[in-house]
Amino acid sequence: RECGAAIESEDIAGFFADAFLKDHARCYLYDGFTAEITEMKDRYASGEEAVFSVSMSAAGDYSYIWDLGDGRVRETSVPRMSFWPSEGTHTMTVTVGDGSGFTCTASAVYSADREKTAFGWFADVAGQNIWYAALGAAAAILAAVFVLSKRASGRDGWNR
Repeated sequence: RECGAAIESEDIAGFFADAFLKDHARCYLYDGFTAEITEMKDRYASGEEAVFSVSMSAAGDYSYIWDLGDGRVRETSVPRMSFWPSEGTHTMTVTVGDGSGFTCTASAVYSADREKTAFGWFADVAGQNIWYAALGAAAAILAAVFVLSKRASGRDGWNR
């Protein structure tokens, strides 16, 4: 890419010198770009949508790879990601590419609360909601009490 030339005109020599310096700065002195996460919360409640945005230090067309920290990875062409977070504490990392091979990353830690049931005080164990199990058990007990009380009184409805 280097060449030598003898140019008598100072104006023309200045033009080529400026072009050379700009090309050199673009190709050899490029210090890249940076990304900063600008929209996020540290903690998300159960059922709350998480939103992350990233701000770039230089204008341009970028691609974004969002590692949500819970095993899910998404690719977008916009600097904003929204999703339903998984329970726990995660480190989200966004990798930004400029199409010419340069990349940068930004990371943030966020937490998502345990999903609560309709009545909040029952825990969710291994994906099975204890509230429904308790409701089913209570219904079975009430049915048994009803049948036993009918039989004890001799009015069970089955023997007419």
